Formats: sequence, C-alpha cells, structure tokens
Amino acid sequence: MIDQFDMIYANRTGVPSKLLFWFDYGTLQSIPTETIQNRRYERLYRRLIFNTRNFGFYSLATNTTTLNDVISDKSHLIQINKNSNNDLNLMKNLQQQLCQSSPQIFQYPECKIKQSENSVYRGFISPNYKQYWAMYSEYFLKSFHIELRFRAEESLMKVCFDRAAFPENNENNCKVNNDPKEDIVLNVKNPCKGLNTDNCPPLFFTISLYNPPASHKFCTEKSNSDKNIANGNDDGNVPEIFKRFFYDLKKSSNSKQLMAGAMGGVVSGYLAAKFGKLAAIAVGGSMLVIQIAQYNGYIEIDWKKVNQDVQVVKKTMDKNKSQLPAVAQNVRTFVAENAVLAGGFASGFLIGFAWA
Repeated sequence: MIDQFDMIYANRTGVPSKLLFWFDYGTLQSIPTETIQNRRYERLYRRLIFNTRNFGFYSLATNTTTLNDVISDKSHLIQINKNSNNDLNLMKNLQQQLCQSSPQIFQYPECKIKQSENSVYRGFISPNYKQYWAMYSEYFLKSFHIELRFRAEESLMKVCFDRAAFPENNENNCKVNNDPKEDIVLNVKNPCKGLNTDNCPPLFFTISLYNPPASHKFCTEKSNSDKNIANGNDDGNVPEIFKRFFYDLKKSSNSKQLMAGAMGGVVSGYLAAKFGKLAAIAVGGSMLVIQIAQYNGYIEIDWKKVNQDVQVVKKTMDKNKSQLPAVAQNVRTFVAENAVLAGGFASGFLIGFAWA
C-alpha cells in the first residue's frame, strides 16, 4: 500500500500528506518477553519506524502502550473504548489537527544523483487558509546548500520556516514579499552536517497569502494538478502498467537495469535494421518504377503540385524544429538519471543492428 502511494507520486515535487491510522480494539497483546517472539517484535517495530518516518502515524487503541515505542509523538497515541459512543466526537477533534501535524511533503527523489536546479512545484492556496509543508532529510542529507523560492501570482505571500513544526508560532521565522513578482528566498547551509536521516530534523514551512485580493482566479481540477514544471513530468497519458514497470526497474539493481536495457536495445536494433532495409528497398523500387513509367508515357507527374506539397511539408517541419531543444533536453535528462539503463540499451542496439 505504501509502495503504491510512492509509485504514484514518485516523480512529483509536491506530495499529499501521508497518514496512517492503526486501529486496535484489544487484539494486540503486551510486548512479548520470550526471546524469539521479542526479536520478531523488535524487527516489526524497527520496520514500522523506518517505513513511517515521514508519516503522520496515529494509533487508536484500547491500550495506548501497544505502539508506545514506535510512535514518538505521544499525542498520536489515542485511547478508545470498545463499547463507547464517544468515538465520533474523538474523530471530529482529531480531524482538526491532522493538517497541522501531518504536513504535505516537498520532495526531490533524484537528490542523490544530481542537483535539482530549477525544479518547480505549482500549487493553489485558498484565501484566509494556511498550508503546512515539510521537506524531510532524505532529500537533502548530503546537501551543502539549499535555496528555496516562493511566490504567489496574484498576491503577496507569507512563508514561515523553521526546523521545528509550526514555524508560524514565532513571527521571526516568517517572511513576506513586498511585491507579488518578488520571490521569498530561503537559504539553508549544511542542513545535516554530522547527522543522519534519523536525527536530522526536517524543514517545516507554513505558507499563506498575505492581504489576498478581493477577487481572484479559481483553480480547476485540471489546473490544480501537481506537476514538476521545469522537468515537464506530466505523465498523465502514460499507461499505469508502464509507470509501474519503469518505477520497479529504477528501484532494481544495476545488473537488472543493464540486462533490461541491453535486451530492449537488441530487439530495437534488430527491428530497425530489418525494417530499415525493407523501407529503403520499397522507396527505391517505387521511385525507379515511377521514373520508368513516366519515361514511357504511362503516367504524367504534375511537378507543380508535387512542389506545393513539398513546401507544405517543409513548413510543418520548420514548425516542429522549435520542439527539438525540449526533446533533446528530455533525452539528456533521461540518460543522466538512468545511465545504466541507457548504456545497456545503446550497447544492445548496436549488437542488434549488426546482427540483422
């Protein structure tokens, strides 16, 4: 379930809050003391801690000590009664604090491969509301310097930042831009120096509009989609099976990536060579037959019409030239992010081409 969530949002710059609720009405027993069972329990809770380190993890149980060593925030250990009717009121109270205690996530999954440069997230903020965001240490653990820029298109913006939750509680943590076209710039140097992913604190942000205009644009379902604008990661037309395949492949070892790339390259090179030869024979043969037929008077070619059609094709190609830099950039980005896969494909393509 967690893997499915991560797969869907793997290439997104902004990710919705991750919330996990553990319900238990007395089925879980106390921590086992027997050696083997205790070791199994230790493996379980270590795995839970690791897999839910960026989650809002809540336990709703009759015994609040059950996950006491897994959930660090004791306010998330909520006691419920098996035969009580007050649970609805409890859930209403819980709903009010979820947005604050479980922020949305800024992420950059390729942080261990390359710098983010101009990776952009575009979102929407309702007037008179706050948004709570966080960036966790796994995305900047090895960074020496982080620069984040915030800007609203139609209003001044207020951004509060701190290494602890609820940065807006201290006004000294907040910045407001003086002009809607001006960026709010936050710089963080050596954010995890001497620390690791377990003890390096996240970056917390509280974002709101400052003196929003009386009238403003309303976002639509289409425009409110989360995109990495700079890198053009709008993959809504890609079938889900291919998304999952490439996601699993990127997670696999280098040897598996190399083998998959080589196999795909061999097949592509072989087919390109075979169909390339057939296409060359078909085009060359057709041109020869047309020339012979024209020479013997069987057909008459309207060269003026041919020239007009050629000019139309030429104009279409000239229009498409403007897209070549973007295509080339996407290819370079893919090769840089998947060097092993791309290298295997290129080698396999040459082998398949020569084999044909």
